[in-house]
Amino acid sequence: MGEILLVVIGILIALQVNNWNQQRIENNMEENYLLLLKEELQANIDFIQSFYLDRYDDKMEALETVRQYYRGNYQIQDSLEFANQITYGAIFGSQAIGTESIVFEEIINTGNLKVIRNEELRQGLMKYYGDLEAIRLNLTFYNSGYLSETNTFRPFDGANPNYIDAFDAAMSIRHAGTEEFYKITNAEMTYAGIARYFMTLLRDSALELIDQIETDLEKF
Repeated sequence: MGEILLVVIGILIALQVNNWNQQRIENNMEENYLLLLKEELQANIDFIQSFYLDRYDDKMEALETVRQYYRGNYQIQDSLEFANQITYGAIFGSQAIGTESIVFEEIINTGNLKVIRNEELRQGLMKYYGDLEAIRLNLTFYNSGYLSETNTFRPFDGANPNYIDAFDAAMSIRHAGTEEFYKITNAEMTYAGIARYFMTLLRDSALELIDQIETDLEKF
């Protein structure tokens, strides 16, 4: 009986040690994932702020200038400057969100979402990354074609993106005076407003998730 008892105790101890080791592995994995998710979310926030939100007002001002020119309420003082205004209206008009989801996709693909013990955080992450894909589809739907249209006015020069020669500037201005381009400009303003709305939601959601992650990280 004593030998049997020792064997049983040994098995129980081995199981307990194995459980401890497994829990330690999962805790380390959870902590690592939380750190990576926090970094990814912060990168998304920084991109959204700098690429979309910080440039929204200037974009809308440029588009409004084009609208007022068509209406006859804007007098061109510098044709090259006005042509650059036309082009500036196209910023963040490609529907390329530019945000990342690499870390979350790895967690999903490896089946490791369960190691994140906070149920509220898990649900929040799934909603946030699901919203990313939904917003991509929405922005594609509202694509006005403004960017493609302005790209036909001038060749892009990466070394001097604000440069435009007199011939291309004149062509841009002629096109800006057409009803077709006026309608495209209106559509681009609609797209810009929708993009700002969605990007603000994504930014705020990411900030809330980071707060939750930081609270969970304090437990380690």
